[in-house]
Amino acid sequence: MPGINCYLCDKKMKKEAVDIKTGWGEYELRIKGLEPYICPNCNEKIYNKQEMSLLQNLSKCLSTKEANTRPKVLNIEDVVDLLIENCETISLMIKEGKLEPVKKDGEWKFDRKDIEAIN
Repeated sequence: MPGINCYLCDKKMKKEAVDIKTGWGEYELRIKGLEPYICPNCNEKIYNKQEMSLLQNLSKCLSTKEANTRPKVLNIEDVVDLLIENCETISLMIKEGKLEPVKKDGEWKFDRKDIEAIN
C-alpha cells in the first residue's frame, strides 16, 4: 500500500509502528509491533491483511465472553472485528448514516448495541 491517501480526509498516510492495548472485562491484551498506515490529520489507521486477520481472530475469541463482561463502547478496530469488515467499509457506513459514532479523544467510539443490531 505505498503512497496511499486517507479515505476520510484525503491526506497522505504514512506507515508507523504501533502497539494496541485492548481488553475485555478484567482482561487486558497488548499487541505490539503492528505497522498500519496512519493519517497524520485524522489519525485513521489502515492495517494490512495479516494484521486485520490477527485482530479479527483475537476479537472472535474475546466475543465468546459473557455478555455482561463485554464493553458497551467500542472503537473502530472493535467494530471492524465484530462486523468482519475493513475500515473503508465502516467509514462508508458512517457517511451513509448507518453508523453514528462519536469522536472522543481523536478516536471514533460506537455503542455496542448499535453494532450488534447490524449483525
